[in-house]
Amino acid sequence: MKAEIEELLKLLDEAHNLASQYTGGYSSGYHGEILFAEDFHPILKDSIKNLKQGNLEEIKKLHFFFFPGNAWDAFTGREGMDLGNNIFKILSNLKLKASS
Repeated sequence: MKAEIEELLKLLDEAHNLASQYTGGYSSGYHGEILFAEDFHPILKDSIKNLKQGNLEEIKKLHFFFFPGNAWDAFTGREGMDLGNNIFKILSNLKLKASS
């Protein structure tokens, strides 16, 4: 699990850099609120920081954001598709392990 989290954090840092380049557009937030691209970047940054500090509860939020068709796809489109899919795959595995 540790190796997966390390790989995830590496990919999330890439995602953070890409997300910081986007403005405009909106998606659903984790709590059902409207989430704008300008708001997504700092929320993603905070989630990554919390995960780096060992807060595994962030996996649920990140899983929601990177679920196909959700916030990540809405803001990055084709440019972020492969990165988002790789992140989602790792998050899904971690989420499954956490629920076992």
